[in-house]
Amino acid sequence: MIRERLLAVREKRAALLSQAGRQREDLHVLVRRAEAATAWMERGYALFLRIKARPAWIAAGVALLLIVRPRKTLRWLATAASLWRTWKSARAWAERLSAPARRGAL
Repeated sequence: MIRERLLAVREKRAALLSQAGRQREDLHVLVRRAEAATAWMERGYALFLRIKARPAWIAAGVALLLIVRPRKTLRWLATAASLWRTWKSARAWAERLSAPARRGAL
């Protein structure tokens, strides 16, 4: 009787190990797909960090655009400033809303 239970447990363990291996392989495939799908975001973020590290390049680009197309550049800058203010106020609003939840969790 104990031997039969031991065999059943071994069979169950083997089945679970096999299932875990298949799930690990499936997860590996999903991670590879996600990495391929988000590679452009990583490249964009790396570009953003390079540009952020060199603010003189940003100033030179804006100056060049102001020289070449002043009206369009001013419109773009006004839109960018508006979006930046909206982002900052939305982030502050979200932090105010999440603060009570964090206090309650502590």
